[in-house]
Amino acid sequence: MRTVSGPLSAQALAFASPAEVSQRRSSARGSRIVSVESSFTGTLSLQPVGRVTATTSTATVATGAAQCYSFTLPAGVSFARWQLFNAHTQGGVLTDLDLDVYATGNCTGTAIGTSAARGSDEIVTREGPTAGVYSAEVTGYATPAGGALYTLSAWIVGGSGGPTTLVASGPSSVYAGGASSVALSWNVRIGARYMGAVNFLDGASTLLKLLVDNR
Repeated sequence: MRTVSGPLSAQALAFASPAEVSQRRSSARGSRIVSVESSFTGTLSLQPVGRVTATTSTATVATGAAQCYSFTLPAGVSFARWQLFNAHTQGGVLTDLDLDVYATGNCTGTAIGTSAARGSDEIVTREGPTAGVYSAEVTGYATPAGGALYTLSAWIVGGSGGPTTLVASGPSSVYAGGASSVALSWNVRIGARYMGAVNFLDGASTLLKLLVDNR
């Protein structure tokens, strides 16, 4: 049976919410209820963006070697994420790959994001990035002899004008110290990884919170 899972990571600004909730389904349709607590009184609107599938790059990297990938981010991107997975790396947790992201197209200068945990579960996320050319560098810290085959996944959410399959609904008014629920639902193709965002805006169109939905 193929499953669809959806960790939901939330960054609270004018809200308090779970840092992450997850769900696994064998259907392309999914839904989730997220509880939030507001710290202001006023109007609220929700703007879902995405979900989009990952752009993937597959290659082999040896110990001490590095490979660079370029990405163009248009204006209006909600967030961009680059990610490596033990499950998509030859040798799994026994292979150690590192990930660096740069605000240039050729992996030069100072990295704006670095992930260097043990194994190959690595992730770098940039919220509200400025438009431009970015690059991600995969480095083989410790690989099997001859190198390790891996897949780098990248999501650029928003700014493309693509279809929105993520649906979000919640209260139109909130109160300081109040609690409410936000309902999320989606319908996507199984067997792929998707990401989306929900922008929470107050009456002055100030971004209050970004909630990320990850397959």
